[in-house]
Order: sequence, then structure tokens, then C-alpha cells
Amino acid sequence: MRSDGREWRVEAEGARRAGLGLGVTRGTVEIFLPGGGGAVALDLQQAVAFRAALDEAVAVARIDVREGLSLL
Repeated sequence: MRSDGREWRVEAEGARRAGLGLGVTRGTVEIFLPGGGGAVALDLQQAVAFRAALDEAVAVARIDVREGLSLL
């Protein structure tokens, strides 16, 4: 993950091995899809809910990896 303080790039798997872009503009978290595939803007409350859901998904993914169910 790289950051300049208001923008981040997160490596992601895919056909082009592109990354996701994250940014913050005036209190809004923006998620930019690879290859100009669009963006999602989340207000602070939505971003907190997204983070909670992502944390839960990561916990389940860890269980999958531990049990040998990883696709990678």
C-alpha cells in the first residue's frame, strides 16, 4: 500500500493486476476501481460500516486460508 496522505493505492489481483485507489475528499472516502471502472463514494458513516463489513470478511478469509480453502 502506498500513500501520500490523502490517496492510497492497494494492489489487487485480476487480469491486469491493477490496483484499487482510495482517496479522501472533504470527509468522503472514495474507492476507485481498476482500469477506470468507476468509483464509489462513502460518507463517514458509510465508510465506518464498510470497514466493519470488510473486517468481518477478512476474518472469514483467514479461516478459509487456515483450512486450506484459499484460491490463491
